[in-house]
Amino acid sequence: EGLAVDWASRNVFWTDSVADTIEVASLIADYHSVLIDTGLVNPRGIALHPTLGKMYWSDWHRASPRIESAYMDGSGRQVLVEGGGLELPNMLAIDLEHNDLCWTDAGRRTVECVNLSGNGRRTVFTPAEYPFGLALAEGNVYWTDWNIPFIHRVDRNGGNSDPLPLPLGSNGKLYGITAVPAQCPPLANACSHQNGGCRHLCLPSGQWGRTCHCDEEDPECNLV
Repeated sequence: EGLAVDWASRNVFWTDSVADTIEVASLIADYHSVLIDTGLVNPRGIALHPTLGKMYWSDWHRASPRIESAYMDGSGRQVLVEGGGLELPNMLAIDLEHNDLCWTDAGRRTVECVNLSGNGRRTVFTPAEYPFGLALAEGNVYWTDWNIPFIHRVDRNGGNSDPLPLPLGSNGKLYGITAVPAQCPPLANACSHQNGGCRHLCLPSGQWGRTCHCDEEDPECNLV
C-alpha cells in the first residue's frame, strides 16, 4: 500500500494490507525485517521523519480508523489521531520544516494536517471527492483524487484548490504522488554514519538512538 524511504539510514519502509504488517529493508544490502505484525487491520499510508527516527502510518480499521506512530525499530508505538474525526485515512506526508503530519481522508473528503504531537489539527482542503496520494513541497500540498483526473494543489495553510495543468494520459484512477527536491534535506540520525555500527539493519529509535536488527534469513548474525 504505502512506501517511504529514510535516506539518512538508507532503509525503505512499507505497509502490507494483505499480511497486515509494517516492514523494512535496507537499500544497500539484502536485509529485511517485519517490524509490526499485530494490531493492524488495513494499513495504508506511511511517512518517515529521519531526524526523529519515527514512522507514521494510517489504518483503515473500519471500527476504529487511526493514524499511529512508532520509532523506526517498531518500539514506542502510540496512536496519534483516532475516533470519529477519521473515516478512510489514505496516504501520509510529513512537512519536515514545520513538523506537521498531513493525510488524505477519502471518507471525510478532506486533506488535513496535525503537528507531530497530535495537536493543532486543521483541515487544509475540503470538499475533495476521493483524495488518495499526497505530497508536500515548497509550502504547497499536492494530492491525487480517484474521481478527478488532475493533480490538485493548495497552500499548506489552506485556500482554494489549484489543479496542475499536466498531461496525465488516460482517464484511469490516479494513485500515488511524490515530490522530489533538488537534493535530499541534510538530515541525519544514529544510522547515518557507517550504518550505526550495525552489521545488518540499523533502525533509528528516537532522535539519536538506534537498534541493530539481524536479518531474519541469517541465523548467524550477532546483534551489536
